[in-house]
Amino acid sequence: MNQDNFPTRWQSRRPDFLAHGLYGSLEPYFRGMRAKAPLDLSFKKWRDAHEGGAFADWQKEARDFVLSSLAYEAGPPDLLAEVLSVERRTGYVLERVAFQTAPWCRVDGIFARPHGEGPYPAVIVLHSWGGPMILGKERVFPLGPMHPRLGDLLDRAYGGKFVGEELVARGYAVLTIDAHHFSSRLPWGARILASQSEPWLPQKPDILALGVEEFDRLDAKAKEMLDFAYRYVGWAGTTWTGINFGDDSRCVDYLLSRPEVDGTRIGCMGQSGGGYRSHFLAALDSRVRSSVSSCWFTTGDWTQAYKLLGPIGPAHLVPGLWRRMDLPDVALLAAPQAKLIICGQDDPLFAPEAMEEAAGVVRDGYAWAGASGSFQFFFPTKPHCFDAECQDVAWTFLERSLKSPDKLL
Repeated sequence: MNQDNFPTRWQSRRPDFLAHGLYGSLEPYFRGMRAKAPLDLSFKKWRDAHEGGAFADWQKEARDFVLSSLAYEAGPPDLLAEVLSVERRTGYVLERVAFQTAPWCRVDGIFARPHGEGPYPAVIVLHSWGGPMILGKERVFPLGPMHPRLGDLLDRAYGGKFVGEELVARGYAVLTIDAHHFSSRLPWGARILASQSEPWLPQKPDILALGVEEFDRLDAKAKEMLDFAYRYVGWAGTTWTGINFGDDSRCVDYLLSRPEVDGTRIGCMGQSGGGYRSHFLAALDSRVRSSVSSCWFTTGDWTQAYKLLGPIGPAHLVPGLWRRMDLPDVALLAAPQAKLIICGQDDPLFAPEAMEEAAGVVRDGYAWAGASGSFQFFFPTKPHCFDAECQDVAWTFLERSLKSPDKLL
């Protein structure tokens, strides 16, 4: 995109940018840096520079670069997995599980499956970022009373449904964990999360049983802790995206350890921040055969110009990565595996032109990989959501890619 010649549609929404820029007098400073970025691992530039080069050659070079940029290495998997409890529900079995994602990190998760032995195709559900940070896997399965704030979030982002239950009802095993700094993975012992009367909160409270006022207070404190989280991640020499990918990839290892799961039919799906995670998991872990990413898709230059505040934060910044490639190139690394991207044309976080441009890159790349039929882009006139209509598209896509891959698209 030429930032000196924005489409009229965009100019009508943000005419102030053309005159002043988002960063005032320092805007040209950073535009100059960006203009010098080689973007040599963007697939089209790489293909033009390597006559006769194959998709697999680019994919290996680009994938190695992304993995290096994430600056996170958890070592060989040693899950030390355990089942904490088993609950037989109508139509499915829900297990609370725990396993290591790294020697220094043990996560709690929910593993659910239909009644029976299987093996079932499986989907890793990556929860959204927006909304209360003290909710994580609670967004995916009902794990207690319906808290008003959870109900509001489900109505706004998920069409009022628990997508984990929707998937199990369709014959999938499902695994979900809390992302770093969400729900059980918040720093509950930190003073800033506590109150005047209890200066050190020793452990996570029963979130869904909290009154609205206390729920909101704790959530506000959790979000205040983000600044500390970003600093600690940098001090440890890693990236937030790297931590999430490490955890999410271990979810694949966990699924492979379960006899109820068909390890040749594993997929992932995510909404919003979970959609961002889905791009990286599908791109870097070839054991993921199908992915659905909803409401996190753009190009870097469009985002800088349109809405840098909001969708782009320290959790999405991978030093050096965007100098050599862009998010559509990362998404393309999933090829030839099945990939569905869902974007709402009225999503206020991303310009429609950006989402269309990014989808065009992935579509062209899938064609280069000889896998045009494995990519689908759904672009309805909707806001930032994964509602019933979007879910129906996703369920159809997963049915074709994980249950009947020979009939894909």
